[in-house]
Amino acid sequence: MSAAHEYPDERSFHAAWHAACARSGGRVNETELALRGGALADRLAWIFISGYQAAVRRCFPEFATTPGWSCLAAAEAGDGAACHLEKSGEGLRLSGQKSWIAGAGVLDSLVVSVGADTGMCFVTVPADAAGVRISLPRTPGFLGELTQGVADFDGVLIPDDRMLRAPERRLEFRGAEPLYVLLALNACLKARAAEVGVPEIAVLADTAIHHGRTLPEVLGEKAAILPGLDRLRALSRETLDAAQAVVEQVPSLAASWQRDGRLFAMFGLETREKDA
Repeated sequence: MSAAHEYPDERSFHAAWHAACARSGGRVNETELALRGGALADRLAWIFISGYQAAVRRCFPEFATTPGWSCLAAAEAGDGAACHLEKSGEGLRLSGQKSWIAGAGVLDSLVVSVGADTGMCFVTVPADAAGVRISLPRTPGFLGELTQGVADFDGVLIPDDRMLRAPERRLEFRGAEPLYVLLALNACLKARAAEVGVPEIAVLADTAIHHGRTLPEVLGEKAAILPGLDRLRALSRETLDAAQAVVEQVPSLAASWQRDGRLFAMFGLETREKDA
């Protein structure tokens, strides 16, 4: 049995995500973005990007002015010039390079980190702004349906209201990303379990989702978010350990499970079999 809808490439999923998740007369909160995107997903690449989009919006609400996809451009390119800002007669200009631009093929905007530690700031630029060039140097081997590019910035004009001096947001993102990716994962398994008639998996996923809904309000509180995420991982692992009966009935999900399963380890979800 296949998922109700299959999205074999980035553009098809982006269109479906936009229809289900983008703002239309009101702002959809980040938790709902992760859950709606996850419920659409038929493979791990789309689970990841659904949670990732929610995390970017949660951590940079000042920049969430467009309904499309955004990327936190934080990874420095190995051989490229580090991003920096220079004053010009018109204001500030951004130059430099960032690697690992997720969803590069359909991206609408980027949130770019500049500087380090307490001196870090963030700027946002449209993906099609003058001086922005996004290239796709290789076909990714991991989450291969998701385009993963490199961004070059050549004197990109940054208006005053497009810069944010808030270095703590990078740390907040470290909690937001796993939170929303795990919510998207559980939403996917809940939706697919309902489609293929395995209600017990939907119940497990819903338990994890219920707990995850309590965590956004404590993302900035280390003493609360760390044990909260640990609990969400434990609940999500229970869902995963029981999910094979669902996964094997959705071919696109099963293939992705085999191909991109290390996504689970990235977010602390090694299965009990692997832990044993």
